[in-house]
Amino acid sequence: MRMPRRKSRFDDVFNETVDEVIKNVFEDKAAKSILGHFTASNSEELDDKVKVLTDSLPKILGAGFVIIEDLILETLYLKYGWELKRRKGYGFRNYIMELRDRTGEKAHEAQLSPTC
Repeated sequence: MRMPRRKSRFDDVFNETVDEVIKNVFEDKAAKSILGHFTASNSEELDDKVKVLTDSLPKILGAGFVIIEDLILETLYLKYGWELKRRKGYGFRNYIMELRDRTGEKAHEAQLSPTC
């Protein structure tokens, strides 16, 4: 039986960053609506949270979703003290997973989820 994975520090920082950026950009009612889509996902998995964002932001904001994704990425990378370097063919998810890997969270997560 697989034990539930404890939420990592990176997950917390990611969630806080999304919340912070959305609340800084949008008025209270709009921010609550957008964050409602993000928090409606019952999953604690980072991959699922990123998928919810990449699926819902374009539907809610149209082409403006790119600006929000960029703000989230820039803020998140700054919190870790790293410069966001743009790469051809990289999308929002790629940058998030790369940063998670750079912080060592991926290796740490595997240690937190032993199997029986």
